[in-house]
Amino acid sequence: MNYRYRIYPSITQEQSLKEWMDVCRVAYNYGLREIKDWCNSRKCIVDRCSISHEYIMPADSPFPSEVNQLNALPSAKKVFPRLGEVPSQVLQQAIKQLHRAWDGFQKVGHGFPRFKKFGQFKSLLFPQFKQNPVPGVHIALPKLGPIPINTGNRPIPSGFVVKHVRIINKTDIWYEECQYPMRC
Repeated sequence: MNYRYRIYPSITQEQSLKEWMDVCRVAYNYGLREIKDWCNSRKCIVDRCSISHEYIMPADSPFPSEVNQLNALPSAKKVFPRLGEVPSQVLQQAIKQLHRAWDGFQKVGHGFPRFKKFGQFKSLLFPQFKQNPVPGVHIALPKLGPIPINTGNRPIPSGFVVKHVRIINKTDIWYEECQYPMRC
């Protein structure tokens, strides 16, 4: 069950959310570039490759799989400190989103994943929490603090535990979408 509520972040929280979306977009694009370079390095026939125009990668270099890219994030945070500003799980979800698109291309026949332009990354997924992030009329997100929620006519259900939270930006209006598992 998904419940969508409008949230009202402060100016600093809104700037942080936009910055996080941009960092996740850059991580997504970097991962896609690794996949694309790997694929392009294996396109041509050996006796017809042009050394000056083709990608040159070692033949034994492994495919940049989801696990490899997720394992590379901690070392990338040391090189690019901007990655450290985003909660780790949110950054991991951006890489997982890329690999869901790749699997859709490989297995289902969807188009090749595309690079995200500035402003095209519109949501952040917080996959798990230590405690309930919605205690009342605020949502508590890591590194942001409490953000007011407008529950309107749909109250937050009692007895449910939040499975994950997605923060969505639509035309400069912010929403949070909570997924609740069925009652036990």
